Amino acid sequence: MNLSDFTDSITLIICAVLILLYASGKLFNKGTEGKDTNTAVLVIGIIMLIVGIIEGVRNYLQQV
Repeated sequence: MNLSDFTDSITLIICAVLILLYASGKLFNKGTEGKDTNTAVLVIGIIMLIVGIIEGVRNYLQQV
C-alpha cells in the first residue's frame, strides 16, 4: 500500500478544507458572510470533502 494510491483523495480533502475555510471567512480576513455565494461555496466544499473521504476509503478497500 503506497501513499501514491491516496494522493488524489488527499488532494481533494485538502482542497475541500481550503474551500470551507474560505467560505467561513477564516482563510482570508475578508469575511464572506451574508452573501448568497457563501452557501453555494459551503455546499461545494462539503460535497468535495465527502467525495474525497469516499474515494480514500474505496482506494483503501481495494488495497486490502
